[in-house]
Amino acid sequence: MTYGKAEAAFARCFGVKSADILVERIKAHELDPYTALDKFVSYLLANGSAPKTILTYVTAVKGLIRYESIPIDSYQLRAKVELPPKVEVSIDRIPTREEIRTILLNSVAKPKNPSPDRIARNLRSKSRRSRGSANWKP
Repeated sequence: MTYGKAEAAFARCFGVKSADILVERIKAHELDPYTALDKFVSYLLANGSAPKTILTYVTAVKGLIRYESIPIDSYQLRAKVELPPKVEVSIDRIPTREEIRTILLNSVAKPKNPSPDRIARNLRSKSRRSRGSANWKP
């Protein structure tokens, strides 16, 4: 699904119906793959795409180009295509006293004193495990 969206965005960037048309232009040396990818990144940035989305879309289009046996050198790609930096967005924060109070008041408390039946079952199961399975008798 993401690859399909990436290819569609790549085609929209150049105003064509399909990314295959662009691949054919690259194969015919009418379009430089690095220039095309750089323009694609600029297009995505201008349309407000997130850095992670841009990196994913560029990887998808790069895969399409490589699939069509068009060589793309990683070093040249880094030199010629300006990718946005990877940014990790974190919205973590320390909860307020009121939030902690609400959580604690709404949590289900475990019973402090387990029932006698439960205690007996636990003791029996521990006893069986300590004797070993060979000596176990019901």
